[in-house]
Amino acid sequence: MIRRCQPLAFTLSWALLFFCVISFVSSARAQTFSHDNYVASLGGSVINRADFNKDGAMDLVIGNNAAQDVSIVLGNPDGSFQAARSYSTGGNADDLVIGDFDKDGNLDIAVAHFTTSSIGILLGNGDGTFRNGTNVATPDYTTSITTADFNHDGFLDLAVGVNGSNSVLIYPGTGTGSFGAPIALTAGTMPIRYVRAGHFNNDGNADLAVIGTSGYNGELNVLLGSGNFGFTKTFTMSATDPRYLNAADVNQDGYSDLLYSEGFCPAGFCPAVHVLISQKNGQFTQSAKITLDGSSHKIPFTPQAIDVNGDGINDIAFAIYGAEAVSNGSTSTYEVLVYLGNPDGTYQSVPAKIWTGTNKSTSAITVGDFNRDGKLDIATANPGDATMSVLLNTTPRGACKLSTTSPSITVCQPQDNTAALVDANHSIRFTGCTTDASTVNVVKLYMDNALIFSQAGNCLNTDVVPNPGIHFFVIKAWDRAGNIFRTNRHLTAYNGPYGQTCTVAPLSAKICSPAPGSSNASPVRVVGGINSDRPVTSTQLYVDNALIYSTKTSDHVDRSFTLSSGSHYMVLKGWDASGRIFSTSRSFTVQ
Repeated sequence: MIRRCQPLAFTLSWALLFFCVISFVSSARAQTFSHDNYVASLGGSVINRADFNKDGAMDLVIGNNAAQDVSIVLGNPDGSFQAARSYSTGGNADDLVIGDFDKDGNLDIAVAHFTTSSIGILLGNGDGTFRNGTNVATPDYTTSITTADFNHDGFLDLAVGVNGSNSVLIYPGTGTGSFGAPIALTAGTMPIRYVRAGHFNNDGNADLAVIGTSGYNGELNVLLGSGNFGFTKTFTMSATDPRYLNAADVNQDGYSDLLYSEGFCPAGFCPAVHVLISQKNGQFTQSAKITLDGSSHKIPFTPQAIDVNGDGINDIAFAIYGAEAVSNGSTSTYEVLVYLGNPDGTYQSVPAKIWTGTNKSTSAITVGDFNRDGKLDIATANPGDATMSVLLNTTPRGACKLSTTSPSITVCQPQDNTAALVDANHSIRFTGCTTDASTVNVVKLYMDNALIFSQAGNCLNTDVVPNPGIHFFVIKAWDRAGNIFRTNRHLTAYNGPYGQTCTVAPLSAKICSPAPGSSNASPVRVVGGINSDRPVTSTQLYVDNALIYSTKTSDHVDRSFTLSSGSHYMVLKGWDASGRIFSTSRSFTVQ
């Protein structure tokens, strides 16, 4: 179903009124996240997200390098998570991938082991539980793993790096959860540390990016796939002590770009994150190098592309592993850094810092819309204290910014890999415009490979109401010079509850719901939070001077409470690691 916006008309979307026009201006807004901690398992070294039980809410999987298992943490629609459940895989996890390896419609997990010569296979049952499959024997322990259908037979294959070898081993999938004999692919001159699948040109075949290391030396190689397990090397560059490699569509043009991080160099610490943009032909151009202060001994891990402020331009977020002195002493703190992206492909020099706490050794992050509010959130693996942190995005949506690349199309709403409520009163709003030296004739919107909307000119502005489920959208434009360019969106449409977030000013407390002086039915949903530049150590909620809720693992509240009819006085109070107290209050009534 399509709902097209008329010029200057009001439409109801997400219970807020928006003008059906687009404004492309910049505005500086603080990037804020609420914070929850959950018990996970020992030595969480890698984290990823997927909907394992098909309930429309994102779940998490954490690979543990201090125990021979993975932790499955099922998500709730409000962004909270259930107790972790562990599954043995037969080795300590160094990397993992998610896919349907046995073609039963349920998501499975493959784990690269760094202590045993095998790949662990967990087959999903579709309800969030797993059973052990047949582990895949490897010549030595594995350093990295990725998955794609490299030969177009409809079955997912595995590509792994093996200790001491400069060859990628490709294990052909059979569609039964088992894998055939490996095919060796020489990828460079150094032992492989990371391997990632992506689409780096427009031939429809899965490609590979590989990082090899030898001491402080490293090399990045890109190999284009032929579609029959053959590969051709098209790009090589040197790297210094590479610590991670990620393939992601940074500039949102439908092609995979590359992010990799560096730690040490012969002179000491030289931490940095490199952003390489695909030229759509197997070649790459470095658009940015984010350099960190090496004197503080920080090492960046797992860089991710994420549009934190919803302005249409992807930002870069990554975990920082290392101690940092804080204002009240030399406590070891760990954090996630977010560098906001600029329309020209560069990044702002001062990052937003998100504390994950003391002694957590945060070393991996993943991104997803965990509370289904249309914003991308962050989850971290914290091996230092066997927890995970969930950082729900409370950043106000920024004004849309157009990429300066010509030709390109910038879509500010919706954000990729988010969820949207669809019913009689809620739709998915698509808004975007092109940047092009030539005149753009038309912009078209496709859903699940079918054309559903077309608009003349250089902008797209429409509402869509798809059926609940996972959908793939393509926004494509044509110009008079013959250029065709696109951007993609992967969205989950759902009916039902979602989580609320409360944007709180720095160094303060705020209650967003119930409204002051409001009349409410019981149970009363309370949404509020604390925002400090230090970790929040305790959050408490009082009604009529009685404590009704207390937590030491979260800096926000999103809960419903049964209250008696009449007038009530509520106080939200929080303490941070520096001993500061933040408090706010309000009065309301219950019917």
